[in-house]
Amino acid sequence: DCELTHGSLLVASVSSCTNGSHPSTMLSTGLLARNALERGLTIPKHTHACLNVGVGMTAYYLKESGLIKPLEQSGFSLQERSSKTEGESSSSILLNTEIASAVAKGGLVTSSVLSSVRGNDCCSTMSSATKARYIASPPIILALALAGRTNIDLLSDSIGKDCKGKDVFLREIWPDGREVRSLQATVIHPTLINDVHHKTKNAPSVWKDLRVHDLPLHIWEKSHSYIQPSPFVDYKPYRHSPNERSVFGAHCLLFLGDAVTADQISPAGSIARNSPAARFLSYSGLLPRTFNSYGSRIGNHAVMSRGTFANKHLKNKLIQRSNSGPKTLFLPPGEEMEVFEAAERYSRINVPTIILAGHQYGCGSTRDWAAKGLVMLGVRAVLAESFDSCHRTNLASVGVLPLQFLPWQNPSTFGLTGREVFSIRLPACLEPRQKIEIVVNSSLTFQMELCLDSSLEIEYFCHGGMANYALSKLLAQT
Repeated sequence: DCELTHGSLLVASVSSCTNGSHPSTMLSTGLLARNALERGLTIPKHTHACLNVGVGMTAYYLKESGLIKPLEQSGFSLQERSSKTEGESSSSILLNTEIASAVAKGGLVTSSVLSSVRGNDCCSTMSSATKARYIASPPIILALALAGRTNIDLLSDSIGKDCKGKDVFLREIWPDGREVRSLQATVIHPTLINDVHHKTKNAPSVWKDLRVHDLPLHIWEKSHSYIQPSPFVDYKPYRHSPNERSVFGAHCLLFLGDAVTADQISPAGSIARNSPAARFLSYSGLLPRTFNSYGSRIGNHAVMSRGTFANKHLKNKLIQRSNSGPKTLFLPPGEEMEVFEAAERYSRINVPTIILAGHQYGCGSTRDWAAKGLVMLGVRAVLAESFDSCHRTNLASVGVLPLQFLPWQNPSTFGLTGREVFSIRLPACLEPRQKIEIVVNSSLTFQMELCLDSSLEIEYFCHGGMANYALSKLLAQT
């Protein structure tokens, strides 16, 4: 039994990559766990705590230092995964159904704390129970996990009580810097590094026994479910004039709000069994237990396109309810369906689509599939109040047009609901950051700023993406 309140910490996940990759940080976490155990503190049962120690240096020096045991005894469940699967491992955490139902019944705002930006966003896919999500360094994650809550001042509040009922403060069990440095000097040595490298070079037999064709080019297998030829390269590239790339009669695929992250757009985490990607894999003859994650199937565009905008926490203003993701409306007549299904239908009748969005569209971690996925869904342009700079560059690189509302303007300024028909009229000659005319329902006209920052990005757009531009340059030289 446990008591849940607002701020209760349900998930605490530490990964050995990003800010957890430095030995002093992970060793400090282990020493903090040891000191907490000495005072009788462990992580409460309602907090699911996991530690991804990776498969390289981190696992070795934690074992060498003897800190694996106190970490496990404090309440961490250990996983040995590479940092490439970190997001997927975070997303696969399933909360106790009783806890999840209690949170929903009580309307509680509970939390999760992770050491990785991607892991934190993937955490949103594992349960709607964790509405508040935070990033922290591994020792702080352990401290919050010991307290079992995030609504705490770690400088002045007690994080628990010892076996005598006395308050325990973080400052009392925080590891001494001299001990951390001494331990690091002891466990991090050339022999350890050489051992790790030696084991990395000696691949297991399952890897060595893979068949490799002795040919200069890869032989593509149509039935392969993990890797397929890239759809982003036209092997006969052609430069369109800007006005040829104008958009006419487009419908809004999604109407999004502020701060939609690249991780929320991009496919991430395990492949849900009721998702378009799962149905595609099932149709291909795969069993659910072999679906794996989006990260493992990143080389298969058919899977990744079906996972774009599949985040359950996306709020689509086309659908007037809080849990609208990952659904949208096919217009007209306004039939509700999954985003990929709607995109497919628009494609079959040759109707282009656009995205309406608020401020900082595409913020957070940079994900190439947050841009590539839009191409696969047939999205021709994103009309946003502002863009994350890295994501804006990615959109330009794949040939999706980024357009920004002028200052003091937004979709509500023009009464846009997302149900309108949009046309984007491009002139014969484009210049960076020029004003572009938008026509809505053939009656309303307003201007937006073209978010292409250079003549090179304009060339990317005219060629349908950076890959086509590079190939055309290469072909011109032969």
